[in-house]
Order: sequence, then C-alpha cells, then structure tokens
Amino acid sequence: MSPLGDRFPDHFKKNFSSDNVKVGAVLKTFSNHTKPPKEKRCIIVGIKGNSVGVVYINTENNAPSKLKSYQKPISKKGNESILEWDSFIDCANLYEEDLEDLKRKIEDNANAHLGDISTSDLSGIITLVKGSPKIDDKTLEKFGLK
Repeated sequence: MSPLGDRFPDHFKKNFSSDNVKVGAVLKTFSNHTKPPKEKRCIIVGIKGNSVGVVYINTENNAPSKLKSYQKPISKKGNESILEWDSFIDCANLYEEDLEDLKRKIEDNANAHLGDISTSDLSGIITLVKGSPKIDDKTLEKFGLK
C-alpha cells in the first residue's frame, strides 16, 4: 500500500512543499555532502533566491576540539517529530541546497518534512553559524544571513 501523501493531488503536493521549504524546517533527505553520501536530517537556516543554506544534525559530536563549541546539543524530548535520539546540530559548517530541488523532494515524499525547529533553537543555531570560523561573510550573505 502506498503512503497517504502519494494519493494527494499534485497541486496539494506543490503547495505543501512550497509552504514547508522555509527557514526552520527540518528535512530528512539524501545528502551528497557527507562521506559516504547518505540520508540525513538537515535544518534550513537561510534562503536567498534559489540558494538554501542548511546545517546537519548528527548523533555524535565528532568535531575537532576547536569546533566542538559550534555543535549545538538538541534533546529528543520536545523534538520527537524530528529526532529519534539526542543529537548535535553542526553549526560550524553551512551547506548549499537548491530551493527547487528541496521542493521536489518534499513533493515526491511528504514525509521528508519532519517539522520545524523551535524559534529559540533556531535563533541559537543561526548565532553559532554566524560565529563559525569556517563560514565567511560571503557565504553568509549568499543565504541571507549577513
């Protein structure tokens, strides 16, 4: 039996994806930014034009010691719709995704949108991203974060 989302009309899927590719959205999608490439949870932290800036959620804090402070802990408690266990948000690195590609992924699979991060968590994430020594001003500007 196919998932319920597959049975919705195309216009509904398009509206759902457009409404949910936004800053603060948590998506579960395949990433080519990881080694090896795999399905990951990401949080949209900035959108400008067709460029979407995302950070990834990791189950462990394996960052080098100079970047450990840019790994924001996030508890499963209160975030059950987006997490399976306590995790870390990697705010040291910012990755680019294509806006239309993310919309298509949600149109194809409504379950790719897991929910939204809380406003207070999002604020803390963006603060860490802006302070990361690995992310320059040009990159921040590209995603509307500067």
